[in-house]
Amino acid sequence: MGVPEVLDIAQDAIYTLLMIGSPIMGVGLAVGLIIALIQALTSIQEMTLVFVPKIFAIFLAQLFFMPFMIQNLTSFMDRIAQHPDLKVIFISGYAEDAFRRNLDSDTDFELLPKPFSLKQLAGRVKDVTGG
Repeated sequence: MGVPEVLDIAQDAIYTLLMIGSPIMGVGLAVGLIIALIQALTSIQEMTLVFVPKIFAIFLAQLFFMPFMIQNLTSFMDRIAQHPDLKVIFISGYAEDAFRRNLDSDTDFELLPKPFSLKQLAGRVKDVTGG
């Protein structure tokens, strides 16, 4: 695999991360701004006013945007699967079974479960790359 292919995959990964994270981050920022304006205009400094609406808005945003986020992540995983010579290490707090359900049965992948140390990460990269 050459440098252009690697750069293309890296660009695709960054774009996917932005598409997955931006809806939740946008909702959190918008609600935080609205609450800050309400607090500034009414001089209410109740801490409950800061956290409860954000938690509620993030929960609703996750319910609304989760299909979009899952579809983007699954699409990215399908594009990665089109490069059989590409070595990928998935880092997740989920079990390996959760990844197996969304991939073909013949797809081989590496999983590094969270939490992990820097030494474990370096060892897994060394094992996968054969270095």
